Amino acid sequence: MSNVEIVFNETYGYLLKVTITEYDTTLEEWVAIDISGFTSTVIKIERADGTSKNETATFFTDGTDGILVTTFSLADGIINGVGTYKYQAILANATQLFKTTIERFTVDDPL
Repeated sequence: MSNVEIVFNETYGYLLKVTITEYDTTLEEWVAIDISGFTSTVIKIERADGTSKNETATFFTDGTDGILVTTFSLADGIINGVGTYKYQAILANATQLFKTTIERFTVDDPL
């Protein structure tokens, strides 16, 4: 789950915010999970040209809200052209490796 949908090429300063959720069968809804126990947090971004880059992610608060964030910009080289980009959060600690589903966002040229 993310708040990024369209990014404009040749612009600066985007925040990619990913909420890690699971389905609660009792509540019958998706709920954020506590990710504060993970010591390695990365968001892998695959560019429209097929190349990829791992970006270090940080907890939005303390991790108990399930939210990871990373920032990127034109200067970072993450956004290197128009097209569909993919991303996946990867979290790890001493005993677990967790990968989210792959999500997508679109990069367009500005008007």
